[in-house]
Formats: sequence, structure tokens, C-alpha cells
Amino acid sequence: DAARAGILAHAHIERARLLVIAAPGVYQARQIVDLARAARPDIPIIARAHSRAETDYLEKLGLTRVSMGERELALGMAHSALRALGKSEGETDATMQAIRSGHV
Repeated sequence: DAARAGILAHAHIERARLLVIAAPGVYQARQIVDLARAARPDIPIIARAHSRAETDYLEKLGLTRVSMGERELALGMAHSALRALGKSEGETDATMQAIRSGHV
């Protein structure tokens, strides 16, 4: 549990190139972000969220990326479906980018 004091130091956060947070709750994730930034204000942070509200909350903290599991699963399924329906990798990638940017 990286929200506990000393765990990030034990994991050598001072040498880390990236912090990935898959905490079970947004408040625990926030604690980890705060501890990480105290030790390494410049470290890129990627976190998992469970809802749109959690995603919004974590994005406001300025994380490098926040991924919501259900959304990523749906996007992966859409990608596979498009390819199975004969769309090229380029067409599929363009469609997926449009979906991600909110243009579809």
C-alpha cells in the first residue's frame, strides 16, 4: 500500500521514471499522489479510476494520464470489432482517436 509512509521510499521513487497507481479508491490514490510529489514533484503519474467522477477528480490533480477501466475495456472491444469487420488498422486507429477526443 503505497499510501503508507515509507513504501514509496522503499520502492526507490527517487530513481523511478514513472509511477502507476492502481489503488482501489480515489482517496487512497490521492494520498499516493501527494506522497509521490513530495518526494519527486516531476515524476509522471498514471492512475486508474473507476468512474467519471473519479477520473475528473484525478485529472484535476494534473496527472499524466487517468484511465477508467470500463471505458478502456469498451474502447478495446470497439477496436477489435472494427478490425473484425474489415476496417484497416489506419481506419481503426483514426476512428479510435476520434472517439477518444470526443468527435464521434
